[in-house]
Amino acid sequence: MVTKKTGGLSIFAGPKPWKELLATARDFGKIVDKPQDADAIMWFGRDPQQIVGRWSSKLQWLQLPDAGIEKWLVPEVLDGDFVTTSAAGAYGSQVAEHALALILAGRHELVRAARSTYWDPDNLHVRTLDAMSVLIIGAGGIGTRLGFLLHNVGCSVEYATRHERLVSPDTFSIAVEDLYRRLADFDVVVLACPSTSETRGMVNHAFLRQMK
Repeated sequence: MVTKKTGGLSIFAGPKPWKELLATARDFGKIVDKPQDADAIMWFGRDPQQIVGRWSSKLQWLQLPDAGIEKWLVPEVLDGDFVTTSAAGAYGSQVAEHALALILAGRHELVRAARSTYWDPDNLHVRTLDAMSVLIIGAGGIGTRLGFLLHNVGCSVEYATRHERLVSPDTFSIAVEDLYRRLADFDVVVLACPSTSETRGMVNHAFLRQMK
């Protein structure tokens, strides 16, 4: 296990020497200039090819910048003799708030209102979030945070996960296999699930046809 103030780790933090990233790295050890000299790499670049394979056999820990790790599933990482950690949970609040902003924009028809050159309330159908029913597909950090935000503005929130499970003390999720028969029950459906071979293409013509 890597712990703070060990003092023994040589850490490469990159690709840019961001002040915040370097400050965090110094909590765990000393900074080195090249990934080949590092026991640990704290990487904040988005292109795996910038760093994959540039380390040496002394590497003990690779910190990835993403919550979703699909693009990092390459042999150099999978077969490496080191611990790899993702940024799961780091972006939950900001992505959930972004999703909430998009829902508000849709319910309040902000795009149409912003483009209008005059006030036309008869053609602007604003709907509040109060009592809105929402299905969130995925109950990870982003999905549950969004559910919390929506619940606090009066929405009815349910989740769909791979298998039915307890998401919170009083909330069971819907199994994905039961999605189609339930889609028509919701005003809004949010995808907050990982991008995998099972989830890509989930929202297709048949899916949309079942919605309100």
